[in-house]
Amino acid sequence: MKKRLSLLAIVISLSAVPAWAATPGLPFTADLDGDGYGPDGAKHYRKSLSSHVTRFVSAPERIYAAPGDEIEVHIMVDDASDVLGYFFRLSFDSSILEYLGAANGSLTTNWGQPVVNPLEGCVVIAGAGVSPLAGSGSLVVVQFRVNDSAAGQTSVLHFEAVELNDGQIPVQMADGEVTVAGEGEGEGEGEGEGEGPQCLGGTLTPPNSNKSSPHPGDLLLLAFAGAVLSSVGKRKQRAIVD
Repeated sequence: MKKRLSLLAIVISLSAVPAWAATPGLPFTADLDGDGYGPDGAKHYRKSLSSHVTRFVSAPERIYAAPGDEIEVHIMVDDASDVLGYFFRLSFDSSILEYLGAANGSLTTNWGQPVVNPLEGCVVIAGAGVSPLAGSGSLVVVQFRVNDSAAGQTSVLHFEAVELNDGQIPVQMADGEVTVAGEGEGEGEGEGEGEGPQCLGGTLTPPNSNKSSPHPGDLLLLAFAGAVLSSVGKRKQRAIVD
């Protein structure tokens, strides 16, 4: 009888343990305020849960342009909670579009400038910051020029890969496309998924080029270093003004 009561007491005591404290990989924080949770316990548990929520990263479904136009492609995320870095490889039809540059999006205005490796028919971009993001909006804005000879053609903007927090956050991707006005519109299609030069396996060697796409971790490291330097520079500027 005593053994049964002891076993029952153990079961009841275990059932009273908060979920965050029993989660593998989370530190057990001391309960300094006596509320049954560590002062940071609930916060750590919420972050653990949010990091496992799948995020949706997308390019514009369709952009209409004319030959010679310069366009902006906003790479969007539906929920940027706890995001500290991103990496993606975006392929396009280089006979239709010419890569021009990349800039921070609405969510990353306080981060350092993105690290970019442009290749033939593909661009590799990474960004990182010292403070986590929140909300929805654009991570980065990619600029292209529509080639003069691209009238009536369409280029798919295809995500070869996307990573958030070095792959720690699951991601779903949605491709976009650019349709160029002009004679024959809708008849000719640009390079789509599975066609043309792609950034497969983390590297891509375009024709007549010695360039290759670096490992995602290398770009994220460079981006994070840039973010730290940018943050330090801003603090120095504020100190001078004050």
